[in-house]
Amino acid sequence: SGTKLAAIANAIAKDIASELPAENPRYFVGGHSAGGQAAVEALAAKAFAFPVHGFIGMAPYEVDPTTMSLAGVPSMNWGFQHMTCGVNPAKAAHAGYEVSEEGHRVLYDTRNTNWNHLTGGPHCVFTNSGCFGMCHPKKDEWMQEGVAQAVANFTSVVATGKPFTVEMFAAPKSSVDVIMDPVA
Repeated sequence: SGTKLAAIANAIAKDIASELPAENPRYFVGGHSAGGQAAVEALAAKAFAFPVHGFIGMAPYEVDPTTMSLAGVPSMNWGFQHMTCGVNPAKAAHAGYEVSEEGHRVLYDTRNTNWNHLTGGPHCVFTNSGCFGMCHPKKDEWMQEGVAQAVANFTSVVATGKPFTVEMFAAPKSSVDVIMDPVA
């Protein structure tokens, strides 16, 4: 739940602050699947005891746009265009993008037309060993490298206050569409 995630994150942030004091620390929260959902819930409830500078969602599921909001928090979501591992993209990364603040959000939307949509597929590619035995991730090095580069770009843009531009969030592969708000 968002409450449990926030309690754990608050304790960790307090420990980090006592061990590694920093003048202006930058905290980012997020997660994969239900972990991403819990982070969105905690952000919507303003349950973190520290300033959150960004949200990173790896197919966060299940995001409810009627009760959840990432207003005021830049966000980056990775997801898929079609159902995979039983996860409906309209309730995952696409919803994470929709509840985010315009101008400060990016969605990496991966085309996945050739995967098993119920008990397998790329939803679990963000994990090391799958999702509780439901599916086993196919190891895609390009995905891991693409996510790593996207996270580095996202945290850099947010930390420096630069505007979100298409150039900063290039797709790692032609099978990934980058969705952003138009730059004014």
